[in-house]
Amino acid sequence: MHDATGSPPPLTLEFEGVDELTSQVFHALRRAIQLQRQLVMKTLSQQGGHHGEAFCLRILVENDGISQRDLAEVLHLSRPRVTKLLQALETAGAVARRADERDRRLTRVFLTPDGRRREGELHAKWADHINLTIGVLSEADRRELRRLLDEVSDHSARLLGDAEAPHTAPVEASAASAAPGAAPVEASAAPGVAPVEAPPAALATRPAPASGEEPAR
Repeated sequence: MHDATGSPPPLTLEFEGVDELTSQVFHALRRAIQLQRQLVMKTLSQQGGHHGEAFCLRILVENDGISQRDLAEVLHLSRPRVTKLLQALETAGAVARRADERDRRLTRVFLTPDGRRREGELHAKWADHINLTIGVLSEADRRELRRLLDEVSDHSARLLGDAEAPHTAPVEASAASAAPGAAPVEASAAPGVAPVEAPPAALATRPAPASGEEPAR
């Protein structure tokens, strides 16, 4: 069903047991996330790119030579999707993949000069997007928004931790889990975005890929 303008009606989600103000905040946050995503995609598409490419190249700028396996973890993408993304970037001449010199089972990803130039273009577009959206708020509003979003994020992280705790054994961090010669993965995916932390040593105990899934090494 469409309205008089020909546009589909907005999706509304009502929840029993949730007060009106909390519901309004939830919908406002959801709308902001959706519009930000759409605007990012539009902005990057003007450069012939997309957000997955921009994230990947940004991580490689700060962590050239990261393993394909760890890259998939940092991007929070499935290994087949990362493989497909890297194949496209490789075809475009933006990255090169090589077997690890000490562990031939690992594949490491490196930026080419063309890849660095490409990342610079997308980085500049992303910076423009952030300045035109978040940057237009007053400093006081930005500080308050950051505080509130951090509070929601921290609470969500605690809930996730509580839910996963019974199923996850503690794993001690080990220097051996880091990629040989690679810097810690702390690079921001885009200016103004919180740093992406390196995956923990638990990467070494990840489950085997599903049948038919190509492993990201």
